[in-house]
Amino acid sequence: MVKRKVHLEELFTLIFLAVVVVDLYASLCLGVDIFHISFLRINTIVASVSIALSLVVLVIGCGIGYISHEIFHQAVSKNGGIKHLFTRGLYGFVRHPFYLSLLLIAFSMACLLASYLVFAASLVLTAVLVHAAQTEERELLKRFGEEYANYQKSTGMFFPRLRRTS
Repeated sequence: MVKRKVHLEELFTLIFLAVVVVDLYASLCLGVDIFHISFLRINTIVASVSIALSLVVLVIGCGIGYISHEIFHQAVSKNGGIKHLFTRGLYGFVRHPFYLSLLLIAFSMACLLASYLVFAASLVLTAVLVHAAQTEERELLKRFGEEYANYQKSTGMFFPRLRRTS
């Protein structure tokens, strides 16, 4: 059996999920509200809009995560190496759509739960994912060279680049 290396971004994603569980437990079971962002629940209109937008972003994040996961596995060979540079579909808009999906899910959970604790965990997860993306990109530049450098120039890391029309 081959041992699989656990990456930092995977570990921090699990830690983020644990923070969400702790926050939910503290809120629902213990009645502790010290971590909650009160202005998101200031009245029913603000709360309803906050919850609705959070759910929309959560669903979008889950969709992007699923699609990017499927696309990525099509581009990976059976031995785990990337067969070719994939720049179509979601990867035509952003270089790291799976990480984008994790960020959308994390920040939507922070707003959905109206939790400073989950928001802080989202910020830590953001830093970890940026570091992981930068590390991956150094390796991709070594492997694909100018092709990847051109892809970096035309495509945003986590958010689509605004293209100028001439």
